[in-house]
Amino acid sequence: MLSEVKATSILKNKWLVIAVACLCGAILGAFAAGFYYYQYEDLRSRIAPVTRYLDIGIDYGNTTRVWHNSTEALSGETLFAITKRIAKVDINASGGSTEITAINGVAKKGSCGWFYWIWNTTTNNSWGYVWTAVDQYIIINNGTFMWQYVDWNNFKPPS
Repeated sequence: MLSEVKATSILKNKWLVIAVACLCGAILGAFAAGFYYYQYEDLRSRIAPVTRYLDIGIDYGNTTRVWHNSTEALSGETLFAITKRIAKVDINASGGSTEITAINGVAKKGSCGWFYWIWNTTTNNSWGYVWTAVDQYIIINNGTFMWQYVDWNNFKPPS
């Protein structure tokens, strides 16, 4: 009888019940956060060997150039997939390949459009052109790429 009275009086104190429920929720939340953090770190340690880093520049053709250095990518990713992560991209997908028609609102117009270059460190430390479609070009580790808004009538590498 006495234990029934104590149980009833505890339940009547709604603030105590709410406080205990919040404490239990906080403890469960902390355990869940720890579990998922462990899972994240485990996955990250497993894919670390396939993580690649590259530098991507965007030259808007008006003396504005923005760099995205040490951009993370996974081995086997295309330059197109990575470009979509760092910039707002409009495309034209036809003929079996993808053409980037606009980057961050700067659209292809007349004889001007987007072209990408790769920095060539093995031969002469200069920009080399790439004729592979952007959605088929697999990135390399520590590569440096430059998107350039160019006039096809005055086509030359970035300086």
